[in-house]
Amino acid sequence: MEYFLLVPLLVFIFFFHKCFFSPSNTQKRLLPPSPTKLPIIGNLHQLGSLPHRSLHKLSKKYGPLMLLHFGSKPVLVTSSVDAARDIMKTHNLVWSNRPKSSMANGLFYGSKDVGFCPYGEYWRQIRSVTVLHLLSNKRVQSYRHVREEEISNMIDKIRQQCDSVIDLRDVLSCMTNNIISRVNIGRTYNEGESGIALKAYLEEILLLAGVFNIGDYIPWLKWLNKINGLDSRVKKVAKGLDAFLESENSINGGLDHTEIVTLIPSSLYSPINQVISATHAAMLLNSASAELLDSVSCFFDFQEIRPPPNSTIYPVTDLLVSSMHPSQSHNRL
Repeated sequence: MEYFLLVPLLVFIFFFHKCFFSPSNTQKRLLPPSPTKLPIIGNLHQLGSLPHRSLHKLSKKYGPLMLLHFGSKPVLVTSSVDAARDIMKTHNLVWSNRPKSSMANGLFYGSKDVGFCPYGEYWRQIRSVTVLHLLSNKRVQSYRHVREEEISNMIDKIRQQCDSVIDLRDVLSCMTNNIISRVNIGRTYNEGESGIALKAYLEEILLLAGVFNIGDYIPWLKWLNKINGLDSRVKKVAKGLDAFLESENSINGGLDHTEIVTLIPSSLYSPINQVISATHAAMLLNSASAELLDSVSCFFDFQEIRPPPNSTIYPVTDLLVSSMHPSQSHNRL
């Protein structure tokens, strides 16, 4: 019977703390306007299938700066240039860290890569290594022949299919993937089992990175990831990519390669460069590939939604590039 008396006592303590120790009304008014939230899920139900349109609609009602709650996580949403400038320039150090993500922890060794690790000395070091070894002007120029060959192959492919309808989105995506793959492992995805395996791993990583993980927003429901198989998928792809990169490094060991997979391990002998690994380099290229493909997709989507003014479609009988036919121009790339 004594245990039953604890229930009303705990309820009384809860409401007592809520009334006398919760933030005052004055402090609550300092927060940005926020739509009404539901228990547990917060404002997640208001995002819908098109979050960008839902956020735009909410901003029309609550202003350019509003506070949402995704489960237990507060989210500040800005839709004005001035507010965005204050966040990204004036108070950039306060907002420099990404929110913690269990997907990033599982795929990137506890968020240790350059895109997800917290701002600090470690991030500055791996950023320095990334810029010096991966994105330097000399390194980018060393891959010029790869870009030229793939662009030439793309033009040849377009010329061979000039009598039929060509989906430029697929053609440009294929060219981008081939460039990234050749820079990464020295060959395209279609050359051998290892290239196909890398493509499968990167596709799975991109898919998992965009999956809604309920544990990030409602922590006490993270056990659901074990039931729906999300945790096992993350562990499987992380383990598989590790094995792939280790095999590539052992196969190419001792050779003078310039591919990213073999380039970074050779720099690990320098003390300052021990903060980055071949896996992080592969993740960086994976992100670069995704951003390039997104840019291509956004370009074509924008052309469909808002075509250029006074644009008229004419039947194309021939094509000139810089006053030259493609058969002549592609040899000069």
